[in-house]
Amino acid sequence: MHLETPGVATIIGGILLTFPGFITDLVGAALFVPAIRRWTAARFATLARDGRQGRRDTRVIDLEPSEWHQIPDQRRGRRRKSKGA
Repeated sequence: MHLETPGVATIIGGILLTFPGFITDLVGAALFVPAIRRWTAARFATLARDGRQGRRDTRVIDLEPSEWHQIPDQRRGRRRKSKGA
């Protein structure tokens, strides 16, 4: 959903104005101001773009099926010694 689409921000602002509460009234009224509407649209676009690029976890190594093979666990029958013993 794009806030720059004609009428979308106005509809969202009107819906927020019908909900009780000071903060929803402020946000709803702010969406009627074109400068604030453009700023909000730019912020949402930046957040959406950053979300699509994805923040990858550097601890994960993503391999294709042809790039790995399974190694049998040779310690399966052994038990670990506890630190206290």
